[in-house]
Formats: sequence, C-alpha cells, structure tokens
Amino acid sequence: MILEARVSNTPAITLYRKLGFDVHGVLRSYYNDGEDAYLMILGGDDKFEALIRKCCSVAKQPP
Repeated sequence: MILEARVSNTPAITLYRKLGFDVHGVLRSYYNDGEDAYLMILGGDDKFEALIRKCCSVAKQPP
C-alpha cells in the first residue's frame, strides 16, 4: 500500500507511522503549490494484515 503526505502534515505522518507506514522517499514539488511530499509505504503482507485487523477491531467497538 502506497500513499503520499505533505511534508508539513505532521498529524497525518504521525498517524500513518502508527499504522505501520514508513517513509521511502521525498517527491519534490509534488503539490501544485510546490510543497514536497513523503512517499510512504506499508510493506509486506504481514503489515497490511495487521492494519486491517486494527481497523476492523476499531470499527466493531460500540460508540
């Protein structure tokens, strides 16, 4: 699984890291305003399956 996040978007980057994503590079001037983006990857089937289990358990909790 791959995503991009603005380098200035600290809350999103923190969340993605907690979910198991790692920064694998910088995409220079990725956004229209010229800001760079981090290329973040969730590598391996085991990390993907752990993310799905974590998300599904959160979704099943009562409000």
